[in-house]
Amino acid sequence: MTVSLGAQQQYAPDGVKIDDAGNPQYSTFSLCAIDPATGQSGAAVTTRVPFVGRAVPHVRAGVGAVCTQASTVVEYGPRGLDLIAKGVEPKEVLAQLLATDDNRESRQVGVIDMKGRSAAHTGKNNGNWAGSRQGKNYTVQANIMVGPEVVDAVATTFEASDGTGLPLAERMILALEAGYAKGGDRRWGNLQSAAIKVADPNDPGRGNDHITLAIEVGENENPVAEMKRIYYTTGRRLGYRSFSRIEGPDIIELHRMLNEIGYWRPSVGTFPETPRPVTPAFTREYGTFNDDTIAAVDRFRKDRGLDYQGDAPGLVDARFIAALRSAYFDVKKGGSKPTSKSVTHASGSFDVKMTPAADANGNFGRMTASKQYHGDLDATAAGEMLTAMTDVKDSAGYVAVERITGTLHGKRGSFVLQHDGLMNRGAQHLTVAVVPDSATGELAGLLGTMTIVIAPDGKHFYEFDYTLPASK
Repeated sequence: MTVSLGAQQQYAPDGVKIDDAGNPQYSTFSLCAIDPATGQSGAAVTTRVPFVGRAVPHVRAGVGAVCTQASTVVEYGPRGLDLIAKGVEPKEVLAQLLATDDNRESRQVGVIDMKGRSAAHTGKNNGNWAGSRQGKNYTVQANIMVGPEVVDAVATTFEASDGTGLPLAERMILALEAGYAKGGDRRWGNLQSAAIKVADPNDPGRGNDHITLAIEVGENENPVAEMKRIYYTTGRRLGYRSFSRIEGPDIIELHRMLNEIGYWRPSVGTFPETPRPVTPAFTREYGTFNDDTIAAVDRFRKDRGLDYQGDAPGLVDARFIAALRSAYFDVKKGGSKPTSKSVTHASGSFDVKMTPAADANGNFGRMTASKQYHGDLDATAAGEMLTAMTDVKDSAGYVAVERITGTLHGKRGSFVLQHDGLMNRGAQHLTVAVVPDSATGELAGLLGTMTIVIAPDGKHFYEFDYTLPASK
């Protein structure tokens, strides 16, 4: 079916021009490639015609890839893959496809198999500039280009990423991006589109067709950039977003509210007033979004029925903020603090005595530790710590284990805590967690994480969130 949009020119339903022989004119540049390490095969394309993905790129897992363009014969895609699957080499695939084609001089086709053998046909009647280039595990072909620099840019960029470990799809998109930057299709002013398909014999895909990736940008003023954005965003690839350590006044406010309702460091007592101006030390201690924050946020979400399947850990969104402010206002107006329904919270203080071992070596140290826990955890502990100091102030690390013996909310037993601490020029990161299956007695099955808080006067406090099997 064709639609007449003028007295002379005929168009297909997707808007592409059709020549006098009835062939759609997909003038474009494309890339067929494979990755021997993963067994993937891919076909990527862009053009100044909408919906190019419906006609040009074809892939099949464990077989290879075909791109059919110019005066496009879409059937050359599946027919070419059928021939490759039978063991026919790419050059011979082209010969057989074009043998009885009276319009072969108007066609352009690229073919690659899983052995990395490739070939391309560019008919003499293709619009200038038209041509192709083959290399290790790829073939790139183009027609109606600004010049050969488009093909060269695609090929050079694809070759440069060989052996880097990047996924085949990313390598191909970056290669097309380089060609597009050189000018690409010279029919400026026309609608543009781009598409990529990747087949993987080790991934059945959503339709059990082993198509692991299929992106089509049907129309966009910069379709390759949009295809790259979609790929990076959906694949969470490095570069899809800007990020840095999350800290600032909003985190201070978050901690203040969570503290007031008993979810974040309740042993701190009254949350300290924010100094003016805010000091870096205060921001590190009270204004940095870290694992402690995530644990408090997740506990609050669960208690308020806001923990939906698929939520990211520590998700602070509009629903969370509304619920938090409501709970915070209730407490500030004299209401009772909410209680956790899922995770039990213990808090208190502890005394610690560190004794350096005699075999300390330079910047490396070893210490024994003895502790007395007070509060909800009434226990003694003995452990060992390994430390690593550096020549840079406030940069160091330590690991430690301690066996805690006593009672936790009245339940008697023992368990092991593992510490993993780093300090990067003053920025601290500490994880303290129960070693799975280390608990005994009435505490058997205990799991949890502990937060250690050192007050300005040097006193040590702990916040311990834990779970126990129901039978306990």
